[in-house]
Amino acid sequence: MTRGITGRVVRFGLVGALAISPLLTGVGSAGADQNQPAHFFIIMMENTSYSSLIGNPNAPWINKAASKYGFAKNYYGVSHPSQPNYIAATSGSTNGVTDDNDVTINVRNVVDQLEAHGKSWKAYMQSLSLCNGNKLAHACGNQLYERKHDPFVSYKDVQNNPARMANVVDFGQLTSDINGGAPPEYVWISPDQCHDMHGRAADATDPCAFANVQELIAAG
Repeated sequence: MTRGITGRVVRFGLVGALAISPLLTGVGSAGADQNQPAHFFIIMMENTSYSSLIGNPNAPWINKAASKYGFAKNYYGVSHPSQPNYIAATSGSTNGVTDDNDVTINVRNVVDQLEAHGKSWKAYMQSLSLCNGNKLAHACGNQLYERKHDPFVSYKDVQNNPARMANVVDFGQLTSDINGGAPPEYVWISPDQCHDMHGRAADATDPCAFANVQELIAAG
């Protein structure tokens, strides 16, 4: 028998780095304090506009979540290309990052804030396993994984801290963490370039459709 994260409040944020607005959903037991979620999940998607996604029958879960839970219609990306948005989403500013080149920046970030408040965290990067342990690689697996979509390893105080680097893992580890009953309180998910909607939008025939969101909700 597997154990999920039942009986606790969960917040999901489906965020678009450049064009798509985030969807925030909460699930939990009756009477739970909705202002104090036990877990917060962010799933970073890309380059799919409001008009091509909302109301699209090929994206039924996203549309259901938007109508049932919450939809931040006025949430926009802050820059182009990808990386400045990922940096801004995890540090509150682009911090001078303007392109997708590998960077190392020494700024306060979400990891600092989480740990200062005793909160656990992990960043799950799809296809990171193709880098064979090199978490600072620029790209791996024929560019399925790209560092520009992994903001955590660009922070100096993460790079230089083995315990923090150990929390940047392949996406495949999330299932075992949830089934083991010990998912972190803050979860960041970066789908790889086959699954993040960049250039693919919402297409029911797309073999790379990222369908794990619904499974994660079910596990909780």
